[in-house]
Amino acid sequence: MNLLETLRVAWEALAANKLRSLLTMLGIIIGVGSVVAIFAISRGASKAVSSELANLGAGQIILYPGDVGPYAVNERKEAFTEQDLKDLERLIPGVEAALYDISTTGTVKYGRESVAAYIQGHFARAAEAFNLEIDRGRWFSEVEEQAGSRVVVLGDNAARNLFGEGVDPVGKEVTIDGTTFLVIGVTKPLAGVLGSMGGSRDIAAVYVPIGYMKRLFPDREISMVYLKAKDGEDPKFVLDQAVALMEQKHFGAEYSGETFDQILEVVNSVLNIITVVLSAVAGISLVVGGVGIMNIMLVSVTERTREIGVRKAIGATYQNILTQFLVEAVMLSVLGGLIGTALATIPVYLVGKLLNISLRLDWVSVSVALGFSALVGIVFGVYPASKAARLDPIEALRYE
Repeated sequence: MNLLETLRVAWEALAANKLRSLLTMLGIIIGVGSVVAIFAISRGASKAVSSELANLGAGQIILYPGDVGPYAVNERKEAFTEQDLKDLERLIPGVEAALYDISTTGTVKYGRESVAAYIQGHFARAAEAFNLEIDRGRWFSEVEEQAGSRVVVLGDNAARNLFGEGVDPVGKEVTIDGTTFLVIGVTKPLAGVLGSMGGSRDIAAVYVPIGYMKRLFPDREISMVYLKAKDGEDPKFVLDQAVALMEQKHFGAEYSGETFDQILEVVNSVLNIITVVLSAVAGISLVVGGVGIMNIMLVSVTERTREIGVRKAIGATYQNILTQFLVEAVMLSVLGGLIGTALATIPVYLVGKLLNISLRLDWVSVSVALGFSALVGIVFGVYPASKAARLDPIEALRYE
């Protein structure tokens, strides 16, 4: 019997029991569909998040006293000074801006509405240097920064929580821990997948001139500096120069830092691990489906014992019978894989619409999933096929 004839006979055998065949494939359908959908969604969302984060944090560097590495012990830490920031901008050609912030938590109120907020004191240059985009109004000026004026830029979430949708807060007054501030701007919510997932940069952030925060916290040390590398500069090289400069100025003290690219690598690693774990969990359905295939194939061997006896009596070999039942098992698993792949397009499409990103099936993961489903058919189909091929033709013909 040639391969085409074997496939035809296998198809007829499966078609003769359509409902049973469909129920047998259910585990494979769920397993393959889940794996393909998880890979497509997680990898597509990961790429979108990475791209958006890279745009938001392009060229950004964080510098801090001490070594945050896993083996850091007994290092001498020394906080930064205002002069350090000036020297970082003046002596390192690749640094566009060296800034810091002073942050605290507090309660922001407008009328009867209030929100627990993360209050950040920033420089006038911070908005441009670190991509804080203004949706309405403006950022505070250098004059307001140095004077410590009581003006505030609300984060998108804080503005919506205090004023509701469709209300322009610019020009209105809010109180922060009892002190009145004039609202001069509102930041833009994040676009793309980040916007769909979170809406804005901060849960409830508000931004005030750093001069005001200096008056409020006159003894607060500068424990972290944010650097912005110039376009075209290698952030890692700029970081190494900044660390060397600080350790030269503060002899005996240690400094370290991270580029945004390094932070992004950690985020991608975590996302990849989550994808693999979820896929492994979904892949358990493939094993369950394989057990179902073995069970049904054993039933099929019992039901077709006389047929096997007749085929052997007219010359069918051990290899012919083994191939026939093995092809049926593989056909079950591959058909289940194809149906699962087709059904996976539904959640992929819906999640893509929800996150406002373009998601497509990952053909590498589709190929792997289909290949694995075929392997499941072979592994779990070998025993029933072998059992059928070993039947004694005389005993098989006597079977009722």
